This record gives sequence, structure tokens and C-alpha cells, in this order.
Amino acid sequence: MGATADEFVEAEFLAGADALRRLAGDDEHDTEAFARLVPELDDAGKLPAPVLAVQVTRPAGNSSGVVVVGVSLHHALADGKSFWQFMTWWSAASRGDLLAAAPDDLVPPSFDRTAIRHPSEEELTVWILRLRAPMLPTLGRRSAGTACRRTRTFLLVADEIQSLKRRISQHLPKPASAYVAISVLSWTCIIEAKASSHMIHNDDDVFLMVHADCRGRLRGPPIHEGFFGNCVKSCYARARAVDLMPTHRLGEHVDGLAHAAAAIQEAIRDGLEATGENPFSNFGEVLKYHMALPPGRASTVGSSHRFMAYQTDFGWGPPIRVELASIFGSSDMVALLGARDGSVQVSVTLDGACMDAFAPDFMGVINGLKF
Repeated sequence: MGATADEFVEAEFLAGADALRRLAGDDEHDTEAFARLVPELDDAGKLPAPVLAVQVTRPAGNSSGVVVVGVSLHHALADGKSFWQFMTWWSAASRGDLLAAAPDDLVPPSFDRTAIRHPSEEELTVWILRLRAPMLPTLGRRSAGTACRRTRTFLLVADEIQSLKRRISQHLPKPASAYVAISVLSWTCIIEAKASSHMIHNDDDVFLMVHADCRGRLRGPPIHEGFFGNCVKSCYARARAVDLMPTHRLGEHVDGLAHAAAAIQEAIRDGLEATGENPFSNFGEVLKYHMALPPGRASTVGSSHRFMAYQTDFGWGPPIRVELASIFGSSDMVALLGARDGSVQVSVTLDGACMDAFAPDFMGVINGLKF
């Protein structure tokens, strides 16, 4: 992909430091205010496209030690793991710790894509470009409107995650991982919220797209530990809506959670093992499957609880709030980030009516895990 020079912007937040602190502390986001803190990739809809933009924002007047760092990175350049690898290197350089860091802490980046090449990459590239960008050098762009969507962030502490995993795993042949357990809770609550809002029906098939990191799953030449790029595969869980919607989820009523967990585990297993040595060999078929999903029935879990965003320190100490603003323009989207002391941050974007039903349901399950 053609790329243009990076951009660095300094900005001022006119509402002041107290407004920024409130923004960082709110569970439900003022998405318009958040969006002003993140730079846009100018002309990202045309080749050559920009790949990186950074905006540093200080409040007007007395900053009182408040600063916001907003980063936009084109997804064609890197996946989530690579992005946070970049943030680790950048923050270490800002602290002056690059030379003092232990080798295991800062793995040198590698841009060698030999291990992840598609067997028919040239033909596949031509097909995708004809499908998604027939007017090159102009690229197709998705609308990022947020008017009818709401985003809210929840925090699951380590004990709650362990309790959730135990309750789900006792009904499964294979124990649920933290990623699967949190994805299950999010998906089932989304489906119940959409059903209560009459957006789906009991007999509808519903889908959850999850992402599997393939760095350690390639059976051919090993991929470098510090690989920088995209090396994730989309996997799709499928279930009937009614099978994910028990009236109560805790105690004896966990069939919906277990059913969702089994569907996610099966989707990841099939996505990674059914294609032989290269999990990307059926990329074209996966893209066609995605494009055929019924509108309004597919949810997505993005990012990972393994991305330790709150360890990013530019020399000012760890951040008090990290958010993935890219989910604001989505719908039925869940983003995970590792938080402090083994906690996991769960940010959810839904249509406004669905959030009214989702939030109390999600919080009800979390509160029930404490007893």
C-alpha cells in the first residue's frame, strides 16, 4: 500500500482540565469529545494513504499536569499486537530506557512477511481490489457516524473473571479462557438486549466475530517474535438467538453462557485447524462469509485483554484512561484491554436503545459473580 508521511499535531482542549478529567472518568463516553482528541488520517480514502497520525492535547489555561496522547494507525499496517508493540518502543524511547531495557522487554521489530504469505496472494489481491476498491486510487470508506450509537466501558476485576470462567467451564469439555469467557458474557448480553428491543427474533441465527492471533500457530517457517504487521484471523461463532438468552445466567441457569462458549471455541478451532499448515489459506472464503452475514445479527470482539495498555508510560506515569476510539463508529462492537491488577476493561458500542438494556444486564451478571 502506498503511504504518505506521518503527522504530529499539538492541540488545545478549550473546555479545560476538569472537563478532560471528567471525560476520563465517565463510564459512558461523550464520543464527540473523545473524537476531538484523536487525529484523523487525512486522505485515508485515497492512495497513497497516510498510515500514522499523533495528536497531543493539553487543556486550555492551566493544564494541571493533564495531557492526552491520541494515536491513529492504519489497520493495513499493523494489528493490535503490533500497535501496542509500537507503543511500548515509543514510550520506552520517551523515557530514555531503550538502552537500559532487558532484551525480553523490547523485542526488535521484524517486517519479514515470508511466513504469512498466501499461496495465491496475487490473484486474491486483484479480486479484493476489484471488490472493495474498484475506483483506485480512490478507496471505499465506511461511514463513521455515531449519532445513534452509545459507547460504555465496564471493568471486570480478576476475581470476577475467574468466577465467570469457573461457572462457564463446568459445563464444557474444555475450560473457557478469559478471552472466551468475557466474549461469551458480552455476546449473550448483546443478543438479549437486541431481542428485548425487538431487533432480532428467537429463531434468528446470530454471529460473533472473534480474532485469533496466528503468530504461534503457523506450521511452516517460524515467524519472528517481534513481527510487525497483521497476523490475525477472523473466526465466526454461530448460534440461534434463543439458545443464548436464558432468563437467568447464574446458578443453575448457565446453558446460554455454555452454549455461546462452545460456539466460540469451535469457531476458533475450525478457523485455525481446518486449513492445514497456513490458517490464512482460505482468506478469500472467510471474506465472502463475512460479506454474507445478515445485517444486524453479527457482533464483534476486537482487541485483547493481553494488550497491557495501562503499562504505557511516556515518563509521566501510567495513563489514567485508555480507550480505543475506533469502536465509536461501529455497532455491536466490544473491545478488550488489559487493565491494572489482572482486571480487564470492556468497552462496548451499541445502538442507543440496546445500551439501555445491555448495561443493567451486563452489570447484573458481574454483581452476581460476587456472591
